[in-house]
Amino acid sequence: YHYRAGFGHESVQAAKDAGMVTICDHSIAHPALLEHLVTKNGIFPAHDEKLPISSFWTLILRDIKQADYVLVNSDFVKETFLHQGWPTNLVKVIYLGVDDQFLHALQDSGPSGCRPAHYKPMQVLFAGGLEPRKGADSLIKAFQKLSKIGWNLTIAGGISDSMGKTHSSFLSDRYVNYKGLLS
Repeated sequence: YHYRAGFGHESVQAAKDAGMVTICDHSIAHPALLEHLVTKNGIFPAHDEKLPISSFWTLILRDIKQADYVLVNSDFVKETFLHQGWPTNLVKVIYLGVDDQFLHALQDSGPSGCRPAHYKPMQVLFAGGLEPRKGADSLIKAFQKLSKIGWNLTIAGGISDSMGKTHSSFLSDRYVNYKGLLS
């Protein structure tokens, strides 16, 4: 029985009662480490450090803990679980796939720095919540270092209040196109 963290609830026990193996799919850092990793730029806390966890993430963690296995999408996310004492054999990594057509398009785009007559600025789409835990601060800093004629950024998703206030000048730049939440 495969379920997404935070959506299993009572159905997980029902699946176990039916003799099923339960797998919880969780795509971000361990809930107890998430806030610390965001505020400390990815630095892990000491193993014995007691970290506060919000009631929201406590519910997500309860949902994760009832699974037989946890499925994550990177070795980094797995490391966050191991840091919290989870046995290695219970946390499995399956990376998200990349379509071969995308990779071929990159190979056909020509060498970096090449600006042929048909050159168009790099088009970047950020899809998801623009917030610190998604690396938005680093993304914005990187774009601010690039030449304006070399890129256009489209944001599809929400922008946290703190990001909106901190980066209002960048977000109102003519090279940034905010689409909001899309279905």
